[in-house]
Amino acid sequence: MWKQKESVAILVECLQKQKEVLGEDHEHTIFTACELGANYGVYLNRFDEGEEMLEDCLERAKRVLGEEHAQTLIIMNNLALTYATSGKADEAKELYLECIERCKEKLGEGHPETLMTMFNLGLFYKAQRAYKEAEAIYYECFQRQREVLGANHDMTLRVMLGLGTVYCEDDEKLEEARQLFEDCLQRMAATKHQEERICRNWLRDCQIRLRMLAPKADVKTEEEEGEESVGEGGRGGGEEERAGEGESE
Repeated sequence: MWKQKESVAILVECLQKQKEVLGEDHEHTIFTACELGANYGVYLNRFDEGEEMLEDCLERAKRVLGEEHAQTLIIMNNLALTYATSGKADEAKELYLECIERCKEKLGEGHPETLMTMFNLGLFYKAQRAYKEAEAIYYECFQRQREVLGANHDMTLRVMLGLGTVYCEDDEKLEEARQLFEDCLQRMAATKHQEERICRNWLRDCQIRLRMLAPKADVKTEEEEGEESVGEGGRGGGEEERAGEGESE
């Protein structure tokens, strides 16, 4: 949080100088205001300031850069994320959907900004308990990210984890979730992904739920699998050997 406040202080100073030298409608000024507004609204919970700044940014970007300019779409995504964070669900959903449609038309379905906005919409749907919608958008995003970014990319793995957590909301999809978590965990371990521990916890919970639903089934937790491997000649080892909350811009 201290670093975030320090960054905001730098952005405030930078924005003031840009307004004086370049003017409020210069694209560099708009970029800085967008970043500052996202910091206010998403990270510091200063929602009113963040929303006001991003709404002003969006109006200026549309007028100066055009409604389908990449920076305009980034501002839309950040404003939607701020709305979602502050509890304005209707406004967030409407803006997310508009942003994704424009991103697909202007930037393409596999563009990083399109995928980022889809990921944020998936987070939003999950937070709203709209699990079918969350699953659909996560699945589409996951498939495109694997094609464009690769299976081991940071964002691909985050969406993969998110899709698994949505599957966990349906008992009939727990086995799919387990398989997804296992694959995700192996890839995260190999790339030292920052959310590896989160994935490991989801996998463990998923395994436990599967055992509760089908106690006679051969479903083992990670710990049990490790003990079995050690008992068969020490092939197992620790967890490390076995393995291998929407984004603003």
